[in-house]
Amino acid sequence: MKLSLHEKKILDIIKEYPQVLVDPKERDRIATKYRLSEKTLRNRIAELKKRGIIAQDNSINNLNQPTSLDLDIHSLFKLLFNKKGFIIKGTFFITIIFIIYSLIATPYFESKITVYPAGSLVDSGNMMNNLQGIAESFGLGGSGNGQTFNIPDIVNSRRLKKSLILNNWNSKKFQKPVNLIQFWEIDKPNWFNPKKWIKSLIPASKSSYDTLAAQTFDALERLNESILIEEKVTGLIEVTV
Repeated sequence: MKLSLHEKKILDIIKEYPQVLVDPKERDRIATKYRLSEKTLRNRIAELKKRGIIAQDNSINNLNQPTSLDLDIHSLFKLLFNKKGFIIKGTFFITIIFIIYSLIATPYFESKITVYPAGSLVDSGNMMNNLQGIAESFGLGGSGNGQTFNIPDIVNSRRLKKSLILNNWNSKKFQKPVNLIQFWEIDKPNWFNPKKWIKSLIPASKSSYDTLAAQTFDALERLNESILIEEKVTGLIEVTV
């Protein structure tokens, strides 16, 4: 334990005159001898006791001796055994929560594609030709041999996303092809949707509120949250759904 010069001086005084620990008159005499007040010497002795340098029996501990921990393996196992009820209950409760969550949580899957800008590889790769064909099938881009397009612009295109939403897709969840509005069940009433509650409180004529347009808008918001585009420094474009 590291001591300051003043603390070392007080400790040397205590070693030479141990009676200062118990005798106030002797403490006052020794303090005067070393040009200290009795109160200062008494406070410094109290600080050394508080730090454990001076033991309760007024003996001086060895400062070079490493501090030993009272907690051993036996005490640790005894503590765990005494708290076994709390540990078992806590573990059981947390396990039940994770089991319930795993049963009711919606599983999510990730699909990813990496492509290079169309202007540099459109004529050299089948992947880029396929992407250009997809874009043209939704009415985006021209039909010339030198046609180029920007992939992030197409992925972020509202027209393309709307076409994806309104297109009928085959799904194991439904017997017949459905669009994304039906697949996400946006067209069904949701009693836990505060957004629809607020809209229902706002007075509006039925003619000015298009149900399909509102459902498409909600689907667009959901689709925007599900698509991530990242352009690397090398020019590689990564699209994650």
